[in-house]
Amino acid sequence: MSTVANSRRLIGSSVVWCLLVSGVLASGDLRAIALSGVAPGGNNAAYTGLGTPVINARGDVAFLGSATDGTEQMAGVWTARDGEPPSPAALIGQIAPGANKPFQSLRGPSIDRFGRVAYIASLQRDEGETIPISGAWRAGPDGDVTLIALAREDWFIPGTSSVIGHFDTTLFVNAAGQAMFSTSLRTDSLWDGTVIVGENAGVDSVLGIVAREGQSAPGTDAAFRFVYYRHTGPSNAGHVGIVTTLQGPNVTPDNEEGVWAYTPGAGIRLVAREGDAAPAMDGVFNSFYYPRVSVNRFGDVAFAADYRPNEGGASVGSGVFSSAAGTEGPVAIVKTGDAISSMGLQFGSAGNVLLLGSTGDIVAPVTLSGSGVNTANNHAILMADAGGDLNLIAREGDPAPGTDARFGNMISPDPFFSPSLNGRGQVVFSSRLSGTGVDASNDSAIWAYDGGALRLIAREGDSIDVSDDPHSPDLRTIESLDAELRSSNDDGLPSGFNDRGQIAFYAAFTDGTSGVFVSDAVAAPLPLAGDYDRDGFVTPGDYDVWESAYGSWAVSYEGADGNGDGFVDAADYAVWRDAYQTVVQSVPEPSGLSGLAVALAAAAFRRRR
Repeated sequence: MSTVANSRRLIGSSVVWCLLVSGVLASGDLRAIALSGVAPGGNNAAYTGLGTPVINARGDVAFLGSATDGTEQMAGVWTARDGEPPSPAALIGQIAPGANKPFQSLRGPSIDRFGRVAYIASLQRDEGETIPISGAWRAGPDGDVTLIALAREDWFIPGTSSVIGHFDTTLFVNAAGQAMFSTSLRTDSLWDGTVIVGENAGVDSVLGIVAREGQSAPGTDAAFRFVYYRHTGPSNAGHVGIVTTLQGPNVTPDNEEGVWAYTPGAGIRLVAREGDAAPAMDGVFNSFYYPRVSVNRFGDVAFAADYRPNEGGASVGSGVFSSAAGTEGPVAIVKTGDAISSMGLQFGSAGNVLLLGSTGDIVAPVTLSGSGVNTANNHAILMADAGGDLNLIAREGDPAPGTDARFGNMISPDPFFSPSLNGRGQVVFSSRLSGTGVDASNDSAIWAYDGGALRLIAREGDSIDVSDDPHSPDLRTIESLDAELRSSNDDGLPSGFNDRGQIAFYAAFTDGTSGVFVSDAVAAPLPLAGDYDRDGFVTPGDYDVWESAYGSWAVSYEGADGNGDGFVDAADYAVWRDAYQTVVQSVPEPSGLSGLAVALAAAAFRRRR
């Protein structure tokens, strides 16, 4: 029987409001998107498997799941849009568009601002076929499924004579829906190096090559040596960060690695290279590490690097650096030995991930040094805001709010223990716990950092009332948690945390059931529809705000983003128009204000095309 890759155990569906017991969440803060024992969409099937969810700016959710009605198994990618129960976006056994073969397995869903879901799939092989076939597809809210790219001998990357070697890496998809991946190439059946391929590098969403092994590396007299899986995803405006090595006659172990940034339409620029002077210190860059690099929608880059003395030798320190688009060279944000609090704490090194937000905030797990620091308290999550101020969000060994325990290890290769950052400057992270009463049944939890305060979202060992009947509770104890973290919401990575502040997570319960949930504990309240200047009224002035912001990115539901998808476009004009018509109780004649607004909107659309 075919199964969903990386699926969990037992789920069901239908949206119900839940209560997380132990005083953590108030009723209404938690919604069950998929829940065991409840049929999806009210049909007769019941879920039998569940994957970790992802969420977009407006709160649409996607996850891997399987369901059965007792005779037929339905396994695939499910989506819950606009508050409706989940429905399948793609199922194993369906014919894959553009390939004429059934899906055999699915993995890695991402969901863009339009509610479109992208995923990687492998296909069933015909008898006698030995070469696996895989690819990437996109499913829209209307049910249409389209091919993004296919790893098959007869499918060529547009504009080249090369085919894709395989799909076994992350499929990055930004909020605009642009997909990106890295792979090996085959030309005339021969391996032909590695390549980064993205829709933001092509024309009209057609794939193009971002960077290719062997091409000249800008800012150097060398060539890229290896680009496979050494890059960020595309920012929401299509920018990409690349960390890779070089090849050429003048390349040595002391200068073979660097950081580059790709801008659609402008190409690739060098950000920093081994052997270059490291700012704010007497030394040079010594090494860079993926994935400790991040790029945002403005083309700004942040990265972590080690540095060494000018005369050579081993690394003597580590730092976090940034390079704003259009500026010369990086600047130091923090480096080994810098004070990061008034408690005598110092920066040691960056951890397993680094995030640069659209506001310029930088977040990273770090190690600490200084007075009183030991192996029980030397991990923390650090935020550097756009003004350069440093703030410890949470520290190992400190009391963990909402519990009687203390924070444990915050640095791990497991993505679940990586922070996520959104456009409001909120941070979500998970951590181990330590202290009296902590054991394997309650030693992990999820927190949100919001406005300078920490709030517990969910903890192993807590109970959730999953009943939608307040007179008949249904308490289930959390055995384990999982969330899609490590994203800035501007880096093309799948994310369980959106810019409004909603947190999507998976919970397995001690009774063998499980569910997909969305927490609104730190979500921003929804504004008055159409009130884009936030004066409490829907007026023609709100249209002016929309017109001036048209075609720009926004934080979900802020400014003129009326539908919460993070981008100001015609859909947000429709939100204002409908709200204004409700206020005036009638639609003015074309010579009136509404007609003028429509005419101005049409003119604005024409100007910007």
